[in-house]
Amino acid sequence: MQNTNTLRAAIIGAGAPRPAEGSFEGFSIGWSHAAAYRELGIEVVAIADISPTNADALATETGARAYGDHATMLREERIDVLSVSTWPTLHVEMALDAASRGVSTILVEKPLAADLPSVDDLSGRLGETRVFVNHQRRFEQPFTGARRFIADGHLGAVLAVDAVTGHGWDLMSWGTHWVDMARFLADAPAPAWVFGAMDLRGAVRYGHLVEHEGILQFDLGAGRAATVSTGHRLQSIGITVLGERGTLRLADGTVTLLADEQTDHGLREEYWPADEGFARDGIASAIRESLEATAEGRPSGIDLDQGGIALEIILAGYASAQRGGLVAMPLADRSVSLVPALEISEPGTARD
Repeated sequence: MQNTNTLRAAIIGAGAPRPAEGSFEGFSIGWSHAAAYRELGIEVVAIADISPTNADALATETGARAYGDHATMLREERIDVLSVSTWPTLHVEMALDAASRGVSTILVEKPLAADLPSVDDLSGRLGETRVFVNHQRRFEQPFTGARRFIADGHLGAVLAVDAVTGHGWDLMSWGTHWVDMARFLADAPAPAWVFGAMDLRGAVRYGHLVEHEGILQFDLGAGRAATVSTGHRLQSIGITVLGERGTLRLADGTVTLLADEQTDHGLREEYWPADEGFARDGIASAIRESLEATAEGRPSGIDLDQGGIALEIILAGYASAQRGGLVAMPLADRSVSLVPALEISEPGTARD
């Protein structure tokens, strides 16, 4: 990676300085990106947010200039690396605007978008710009240790992955991490099929439709599958890998290991050293990876195409639920979308 002292970063979407009282939804991911740039020694020169209060607050924190719209910021600033931390329905437009202004590296928050046509459009219009999707847990413990533990054969062959996203979260807002993580841990290719069952009531979060409850199953190759369950009835968040020789569960920053080779063989300290800490924010690592992959011209696990696969799996799950059957991948019908204009058989009351 080039000397970070020469790079100029910007952020679209600051979010509020603090979460709303009583809310478990942070709305402040832009602040996390700003902290990550600071950790890397990269200057944040500009912040854009439609809320002047939010833009000014983060600009004051970082010493950057504040803008009320991203177009003006892109026109007036020279930017090397950009974080897009707005709602998913806005990501593609903002990434294309940045690419047209010569920004070379863009890290977009997950999920990439809320529909497939816009992703297809993005892929064909970027030119030399690289876009990455911030599935930052690929760079965090305990997941990095789990990937090495599995790759080194301690679980034997991976048979299945089971993930839960409870506390009212949905596939797009939180489950996307588990969709990506299942593929990461199992070292899985793009899936051949997806199946979904969704309780759709017309609820909206972050500008797109979400399920009230859901079950998503998708192919991991070699006769394996991953299952992600979401909704209000579930009171946990975690992911479990079932292998031929044992089971590994990752939840709440902890590791539960049931394997032939027990932890007294030093495996836990080898793969999850105490001094590394669990669930450390991986955004700085995602930014570093994006910049290095751009500079070296190499593929990355958080590349646009990998983020696109995670999104397509989720959207295929919605399509499967609506059609009432398994769907083949890649989706032939690219019109599937979660923008609120999508008609649902029994629409309910949308919520914030």
